[in-house]
Amino acid sequence: SWFSLNGLENLITLEEQRYSWKFWRNFAIVVVLGVSQIVAGAVLEIFTAGVGTYAASFLINE
Repeated sequence: SWFSLNGLENLITLEEQRYSWKFWRNFAIVVVLGVSQIVAGAVLEIFTAGVGTYAASFLINE
């Protein structure tokens, strides 16, 4: 390679891997958790009539 890693060239090996079912399952879990967090924040904001604004804002912005 054209750069040197101070003798650690073989320590870091990047290799592209094919997507597996485990990857897609984990991806789906993260997406579902993210969307449910946003929905929970919106529901909290609506049903607390502004009292839970900070908590709802945290859930939505997180």
